[in-house]
This record gives sequence, C-alpha cells and structure tokens, in this order.
Amino acid sequence: MHKLTVLVLFIFIVIGKSSDLFDYVTGNTSVMLSATAYCDRSTFMTHNFSQPYTDTFIPTIEIYNKEYDVNGFIGYRLLDQTIYVVFTGSQTKQDWINDLTLVKIQYENFSCQVHEGFYNSVQSVINSIIEEVAKLKNKYPSYRVVATGHSLGAISSTLAAVDLIESNIPTQVFNFGSPRGFDEECAKQVSSMLKNTYRVTHYKDIIPHTPLETMKFMHISGEWYENNNGIIIKCDGYEDSQCADQWRKTNAYDHMWYLGFYVGCNITI
Repeated sequence: MHKLTVLVLFIFIVIGKSSDLFDYVTGNTSVMLSATAYCDRSTFMTHNFSQPYTDTFIPTIEIYNKEYDVNGFIGYRLLDQTIYVVFTGSQTKQDWINDLTLVKIQYENFSCQVHEGFYNSVQSVINSIIEEVAKLKNKYPSYRVVATGHSLGAISSTLAAVDLIESNIPTQVFNFGSPRGFDEECAKQVSSMLKNTYRVTHYKDIIPHTPLETMKFMHISGEWYENNNGIIIKCDGYEDSQCADQWRKTNAYDHMWYLGFYVGCNITI
C-alpha cells in the first residue's frame, strides 16, 4: 500500500471524519477560562489574561450570587471575536449541597424536569447575564457567544445557554466534565435547542456519571470523549456506551484534567 494512503487511513482512524474534527481553538480558550474561574472571585476583573489561548480576553462583569454561591465572569476576546460566559465549578459547601440535591422540578417553558439545585443556582444570576451579554452583542454584533465551565460550572453553562437562546442570543455550549441535569424529555428538548455543542468528557472522570442514570437523570447530546491517550472522539446520542458511559469504575483524578490542562487556578500549561 502506498505510504500516503497509509497516512491518510491512520489520520482517519485516529481523528475521525473531517466533518467531526474537534474545535481545539475554542476548546483551549474555554478550558483555560474555566480554570481561571477557580481563582478567588476578587481577582476576576484584574486577572492578567496574557497566557496562550486567553490573551486579549477582557473581563467585563463578575457573575455572583451569595445565597447560591454562584461565581464566574463574562468578557470578550478580541483574537477570536467571542463573548465568553464562564462559570466556576464546585468549591464550597453550598456548591456541594446544590450538586447533591437530587430533586427534579418543572423546567419553566418546557414540558419536562430539571435538577432543582443546578436550575435555581443559574436562575439567581441569569438576568444579569442576559443583560450583560446583550450589551456586548450590541457593541460587537459580529461576535459569537460561548458559555463554558467545568464540573458544576459546566451544567451551569448549559442552563445559562438555554436562557440566552430563549432571549434571542444564539449561544454555543463548550464545557468540561458536566454532571447530568435533566430528565430524558428535557435532555432531548434542550439538545434540540443547542447547536454545535461540545460537552467534553475525559476518560474515567467520575462527575459525568452523576447523578445516576438509575435516578432518571440524563445528559444532553453533544458529547466529545477524550480517552486516556488524549484522543478526542465525537460521540452519538445522549449516553454513548462507547464514550464516558462505558465506565463503571471511575475516579476524581480524570475530572481535573481536560485537553492536557489541569483545571484549577494554578493552571498547568
């Protein structure tokens, strides 16, 4: 077989179809911003975004609600002409209470149910998020909007994206290590709203397995699975048995590493 043919076949097998190529440009920026969101919130507006993938990012407002301990920030990046809505993952006792609340409630404007803790947390800050993103879109009408976060921040970004879309602001979800947040019907309805979603999972990360499927929780579609060798695969449906859902023995270590980065304030490049 010709060497060029072998090379082409190898690339096809390892990377996948050309139409399924992973967006590393947006992914690297999103994961770095998600990592920065774990820094003390008092530093968000003064953080020096000069590292690769976050350079030219300018924060505009902090996302914060004391009662639900919601944290994050909104800003825009000149280099890729994108407005980013960034949520912090679980850090405090209140975050874990929200995470471990396994009650589902009626999802407003939908004929289905959503995780109560996740939903109420995002609703506590959504009005200010919509207001700020609308302001930035008015100033930079050609810029796209990306909602991102890691862990609790990931499911928060999904829920915020739904509200932004319902406010006529097209928004892409690009998150990492998200827990489940919906019943089956809601997972389907939300998935149909979101376009070009990147719900990234990493090898045996424990968090995408929570809350349990047996508790009638389900992921949205759009999973991209990063295996132990760093190869990223586009998955099918909502719970692909060839991706994260194949594992029954999971761990916390894989939850802290995405796209080769340690997702924490002390960012490892």
